[in-house]
Amino acid sequence: MNKPNEEDRFPGVDPIPEPDHETPSSTDMIEDVLEEGARELKKGKHPSNGESPDHQG
Repeated sequence: MNKPNEEDRFPGVDPIPEPDHETPSSTDMIEDVLEEGARELKKGKHPSNGESPDHQG
């Protein structure tokens, strides 16, 4: 049984890079997500629930 091509299974999605070959674009995307989350916490918005941003659970 042949393994399907990742592009066929997930069109438009980049294949997962090898662990020792991290691409700068994936790092930039992670940094963007973290920065966006930090901005939302500063505004007092927490996407997971309506409780205060100090609540962790």
